Amino acid sequence: MPELNTRLARRLSYAGLLPFLIPAALVWVLPQLSGKILGEIAISYSALVLSFIAGMIWILTITYQSSAAKLDEPSERNPNWVLTGSVSLSLFAWLCTWLPAWLACPGLMAGFILARKLEQTSVELHYPLWFIEMRDWLSRIVVASHISLAVFYAQL
Repeated sequence: MPELNTRLARRLSYAGLLPFLIPAALVWVLPQLSGKILGEIAISYSALVLSFIAGMIWILTITYQSSAAKLDEPSERNPNWVLTGSVSLSLFAWLCTWLPAWLACPGLMAGFILARKLEQTSVELHYPLWFIEMRDWLSRIVVASHISLAVFYAQL
């Protein structure tokens, strides 16, 4: 089996920040574009990524619980709460796509914070160190982009 190219994984992950950062900057640089289009672009991508992260938590929970059961390892975490939390995050992200930008941006920001906390308390112990560090940085940047958008749209 080929070895994971962590350099490629990092580059792809950081490239995924561009659709967060570009609208968050453009609303301030080109406010005439800040109307509906930039808000919809940012919110739809944000909801997509939050759902992706929730799905990642879902599948990792199932995978790790199945492995632990085969090895007769006791689990300290209730996997049912983690599964419920991950699906709830996806549904919340979808709901945010129906909200105005001034409300959706802080809502999605809260969703990313909750997703990170859910990861940290459930599946992160299976992550390699480089991935944990990267996830922390990615989460901080995503939250900062949502703050920028929330402040901008709250002024309109």
